[in-house]
Amino acid sequence: MTKNVVMEGLTILLPAPLNHVRRAISFSIVDAAHQRSHYLCKTDMPDAASHSPHLEIPPPAQRDKASLRTVFKRHRRALTASDLSPANDAITRKLLLLPALQNARTIFSYITIQNEVDTCPVINALLDQGVSVIAPPVDQASEIHEAVHFVYRGDPALSGALPPRSVTPDITSALDLSDIDLFIVPGIVWDPRGYRVGFGGGYFDWLLSQARPDAHILGLAYEWQVVDMIPIDPWDRPVHALLTEKRLIHCPHPQG
Repeated sequence: MTKNVVMEGLTILLPAPLNHVRRAISFSIVDAAHQRSHYLCKTDMPDAASHSPHLEIPPPAQRDKASLRTVFKRHRRALTASDLSPANDAITRKLLLLPALQNARTIFSYITIQNEVDTCPVINALLDQGVSVIAPPVDQASEIHEAVHFVYRGDPALSGALPPRSVTPDITSALDLSDIDLFIVPGIVWDPRGYRVGFGGGYFDWLLSQARPDAHILGLAYEWQVVDMIPIDPWDRPVHALLTEKRLIHCPHPQG
């Protein structure tokens, strides 16, 4: 069952919500996700109009993940909300029109931190239509290291507030990953093959390794975050496609 919704003059088709979850799973790599709970949505965007120095990307022979992570995080932190707004608006419009999103019954998405591509407008639009959205854990008060977050309408996490445990608990043993049709994945730096450098905790690499074979995996990036090639490890999981404000890059299928 699907619903039509009109947004900014565009009619899109959004799916009905997932009615239930079926079997328990255990999340075992969540350290990087707990880092994310410190910076939700726009709370850490700098207000000053200062820009970072020119982005100096190491040559391929001198690239390693740690140096790329440092350079690109520093550049991203120096940008302001107004710097990023045009690209975020363009990515939001493109994302809402993607068949992979329109045909999804339930979605796993990151919640924006540290000037990442902003997912909050898309998540709110989906929640308004009753679509199920699941995210990495955001509850710092919880001592559970095996958790996911079921996002809901009015969720404080989407307005930049760190929710107390009693208001929006993160839960575990309540999600069947085979119910996920679309994974929306963040990254600090990407390459056109669909590989990414993240925070280094391995959460999304593990998560994507558990996805069902026909689930769609989509990365979001600003165009300046895409370089010709990044170093990879055997456990790295590429995405199917990478969306920027300028293009949709179709990547090799993630290895099983």
